[in-house]
Amino acid sequence: MYTEYKFIFSIGSVTRSSRHDSFEYINSLDLNAWSNAVDLFKIRKYFHANMHVTVSVDLEPVLQHFKESAKTDVEFENIIKKNGDIDTWSKNHVFKDIPDLCCSISINTDNEPIDNEFSIISGFAERYIYDLFAIMNFSVPGSCDFNNIEIHTNKKDHSSRLNLSGYYFELGLMSTLDGKKPSLSTLSVADVLKWYNALNIGLKQKAELPIERALFSLFHICLLDSDVTSIIWIFHALEAIYSSKVGEGFTNLHRRISYLLKLDKKDQTILKKNLRKLYDFRSAIVHGGYQVYHPSSNEMIDSEYDDDINTFYRLNEYGFKLIVSSIQELIKNNWYGLLIDESIKGKETTN
Repeated sequence: MYTEYKFIFSIGSVTRSSRHDSFEYINSLDLNAWSNAVDLFKIRKYFHANMHVTVSVDLEPVLQHFKESAKTDVEFENIIKKNGDIDTWSKNHVFKDIPDLCCSISINTDNEPIDNEFSIISGFAERYIYDLFAIMNFSVPGSCDFNNIEIHTNKKDHSSRLNLSGYYFELGLMSTLDGKKPSLSTLSVADVLKWYNALNIGLKQKAELPIERALFSLFHICLLDSDVTSIIWIFHALEAIYSSKVGEGFTNLHRRISYLLKLDKKDQTILKKNLRKLYDFRSAIVHGGYQVYHPSSNEMIDSEYDDDINTFYRLNEYGFKLIVSSIQELIKNNWYGLLIDESIKGKETTN
């Protein structure tokens, strides 16, 4: 039995939220990545419960949106150089959202008609979005942001919403361009896609392999909107990547990260300092001691909150970069994980 379903992706915008001095270089990376993605992500296939699923999406409007955004950046830069009236330019400039994307999902199956049709079929559309988000951001960090994307039917009688933020990917690339470690890389979309497909994650809902645990943890961080519990997910991801067992300790993780990321002595010291702060933060949340703030979180009322939240943001950004740079190292080497081989050798006495 062959059935085809139509969905709409209402995205709004996927471009970057912050502007860097190297914006022209970043824009060139984004444009190249999305130019490749248009063809590479035209069709994506899944298999579930005897159903052969094909998801088809035309990403050309996204590419055109990035082209328009790049032109806007150049216009804005020219206004600044000429000491022009930025306010007037902003009022007259129309910032356009991406037109809705059409998503076609075809299913070949011998099964009976699907119960809870929208929930199951839209799940295939959501997985396509997650896969695209991951692959684009491991290729060019910050090139894809799906914060507040809506997936719905043509009549909008059914809908679901995702808030996958690429903000920390974006920060990671900018801090790398500023010379801060750990460094994030830019990789070809084709290479990342090949690596990701080889993992054969498909439609898994529960992580079975360490790399799946790391990727799923990263997704949770991107969904959390900078909630303090993201620190816990950071350690889930790092401990999965580096095969760190419960109770194995801080030192092993520090040594393994330093080795994989090829950190020099100075950066190893910085890693040790920040990793210790991350550990202490996690312990305070999990075991008690964390000073819980009111959900209103108003730094104008309490300046101490402002200091604390800035500390959290810096730690969260650093931990997120550790995850992304580590996974990128796996991609570059075409690895899906690390085999830790540590041995003890005796020292012979001298006569």
